[in-house]
Amino acid sequence: MNSLQLGQPSNSIDAAAIGVQNGTAFAMPAAASSLTWQVVLGTAPVSLTVLLQTSNDNSTWNTTDTSTATTGEIRTVSSSALFVRARVSANSGGSTVSVILVAKRITTGASLLTSLTDTNISSPSDNQVLTYSAAQSKWINQSFSIDGLIVGSTPITGGATTQVLFNDAGVLGCDAGFVYDKTADVASFGVNYADIASTQNPGIRAGSNVAGQGAAIYLGSDDANTGAPILFFYSSNGTTAAPTASTAGNLLGLITVKGRTSNTFVQSSALSFSVSSVVGSDIYGQMDVQISDAAGTTTSYLTANGTTGTVIAGVPIVLGNGLALKTDTTTAHTAVIQAYDVDGAAYSTFATLTNGNTPDFSIIPPSGGTITLQATTYKSSDGSSGIAASITTGDLVGKTAVFKDGLLVSYGA
Repeated sequence: MNSLQLGQPSNSIDAAAIGVQNGTAFAMPAAASSLTWQVVLGTAPVSLTVLLQTSNDNSTWNTTDTSTATTGEIRTVSSSALFVRARVSANSGGSTVSVILVAKRITTGASLLTSLTDTNISSPSDNQVLTYSAAQSKWINQSFSIDGLIVGSTPITGGATTQVLFNDAGVLGCDAGFVYDKTADVASFGVNYADIASTQNPGIRAGSNVAGQGAAIYLGSDDANTGAPILFFYSSNGTTAAPTASTAGNLLGLITVKGRTSNTFVQSSALSFSVSSVVGSDIYGQMDVQISDAAGTTTSYLTANGTTGTVIAGVPIVLGNGLALKTDTTTAHTAVIQAYDVDGAAYSTFATLTNGNTPDFSIIPPSGGTITLQATTYKSSDGSSGIAASITTGDLVGKTAVFKDGLLVSYGA
């Protein structure tokens, strides 16, 4: 009994005169699962039927495939039978016929791996990988895990949940100081995450694990970029799609400084940006500088309002030694001291500083306003104080009155 060799052609019928006949039977090679057979003709017949037959006992034969092409053809079937042959069962005309057989072992995926002697494939599933098991001395299939993966000669691990992988000197690594919480949508760098995880908004958190050094976020530009770094605050007014119109009172941005008392973070100071009013498509803003006192009460120390064009100090302004309130340096520009007229609903000017070659300071009572000066407190240029007595014109008759720089400093006989 001749045997087919994997991938090698063998003739079951070899250029025989066309007529009803059985070809040579061949034993199929072990593990063969595919058979390609070709009908080659001399002179084309009027009609022809060629059968491919298989058997497991080399005695009883069954038809596996049929060719009726009168010009010859090549066909492929799947079969794991033990024996195979060709048979011409009918014809009309023609000269010679040949039938060539080629056995193959076509296996894919886990079937091919299972047939190897150094593998142990068990219930393969999607996304599994092949790894070597020293305990079994075989290649095995298992689900992929970052833990234990070898990069170069160094194993890496996925670390704890939320830790982020990064290139650590050419090796993938992770660290408790670099984490991302997808539920809170927060990335944290070098911070004691548990302290603030439940109290802070989504975003980026940065902390320092180095004694004596605080965390810093740097914004910069390269040498070719002449523009300065910019920090933007965007407020979508409560939407995640297109932002809605801002309204008065909307908070647009907030920079907050917090410190700890016991185990709680409390606000020490803050710089907030909000909307003071909206006119048409224009937004007028407001900026507040807030500081907390020892009792934890927050006070707006300074408020700049874009609607009124004013800066309001929430506490007394104290100038340090030698410091001054100054005008600008442009000729004829003024700086004024004003008080609000409640009835007139407007500010009234009581004193004016005017720039010039001879700067001027004028104190003039406005319409509806009064200026009170205590003469005994204000002195003339030689240091003489005004008198405290109340006098009338009649009191000065026949007496001598002494004035210094327009200030009555004495009178008598």
